[in-house]
Amino acid sequence: MSHAAPRIRYTAGLQEAVVELLLRRRAEAGDAALYEPYRRAADRIYVQHVRPEDRRQAFRLLSARFFEILGGGRPVTDAAGALPPQVDEIIVSRAWSRTEEGADLGRDRRTVGVRLRPARFEAPADLTRFLRHEFGHIVDVLDETFGYGEGLPDPAGAGRPVGEQFRFLWDCSVDGRAVRAGNSPWRTRAEYEEAGVQIFAWMPAPAARAIVTRLWDGDRPTYPMLLRLASDRAALAAFAGVAVEEGDPPPPAGGRCPLCRFPTYEWATTIEEAVAARIRTDFPDWHPRLKACARCVEGYAVSLQGVLSGS
Repeated sequence: MSHAAPRIRYTAGLQEAVVELLLRRRAEAGDAALYEPYRRAADRIYVQHVRPEDRRQAFRLLSARFFEILGGGRPVTDAAGALPPQVDEIIVSRAWSRTEEGADLGRDRRTVGVRLRPARFEAPADLTRFLRHEFGHIVDVLDETFGYGEGLPDPAGAGRPVGEQFRFLWDCSVDGRAVRAGNSPWRTRAEYEEAGVQIFAWMPAPAARAIVTRLWDGDRPTYPMLLRLASDRAALAAFAGVAVEEGDPPPPAGGRCPLCRFPTYEWATTIEEAVAARIRTDFPDWHPRLKACARCVEGYAVSLQGVLSGS
């Protein structure tokens, strides 16, 4: 049974930026069919409205009209169909960087806030895929059986490795379900497999790919399960179908260090307990079994010596 589509509102700043960008791109490509009418309308606003507030309102209305003419709202409308019926409003505002982009559920659990860079609107199909992915997280959060939160710590505050692994696992589950629903995922299975080999560099590559397969093809994990998999190495290994033993070999050359996240070809062969304790002050969830690159370990050793010497 269908349900009423949520109301979608855009901030004036986002609409103005998107319209200016899309019109400029069309003009640069030799298509000024819409650019010229927009410029003429803008010129009339300057003539007809003396009061700044009246002029601003007229420009907001002009941008909103051309935003619709350019199809700016179509990707959001297309993706909004994935949201559950309790969401009755989507507010779309401007993001200034990639790290600001995304969708969040409001405290009323009926409003979704979306932040997007204007450049996203240059590729409508990609924007639709991105929004469906973001809204997939909202769907999970609103489903009581997912168990979002449940008094457990926020992965974002649990340290960089745990937070990164949690996001990877949840993202993979969301995109796998999108494919099974007949939609295009934000990232492909192959992209997740490649990233998983890097993120879980401490385990054999086939095991890292097995994690992707289980998340992609299997039932949706709950929030507590995702958090456990991200923070408990033994649980993740069992999920992947491999055993965890002391004295595991170092990650493969080119794997990412769990501390600095850079690819490394030189892993530390030994990590003294005092240095490991110093590392855990910055990465509480880290364990020496996770390994670290020689450069990071050396840096923490030097830092420890500075603390001990009082410098």
